[in-house]
Amino acid sequence: QAISDEISGLIETESTPQILINFANVDHLSSAALGALITINNKTKEKGGTLRLANIDPQIYEVFVITRLNKLFNIHETLNEAMEQFNWSTQSVWLQLQKQQQNKMG
Repeated sequence: QAISDEISGLIETESTPQILINFANVDHLSSAALGALITINNKTKEKGGTLRLANIDPQIYEVFVITRLNKLFNIHETLNEAMEQFNWSTQSVWLQLQKQQQNKMG
């Protein structure tokens, strides 16, 4: 919840939010966290921005496929691949989910 609130706050301060969430150290994602990602994605799109997800563990990615959320989100295999897709003329906000933050989402 704390991470979701933090990201939502960042979205509200940006005119066209460009958000990248790196899942490199995340090995579990709760249904509440998936709901938070959907909300973050919707808020970002409402402002004409983009949310990109990168480095998702294959087991977590499987959840995105089963729920068809892989169709909703811009998901990239690597951080570099995701970064290359941004429009760098706008200010970007990068967020890295660390192990300790995973507990807040899980």
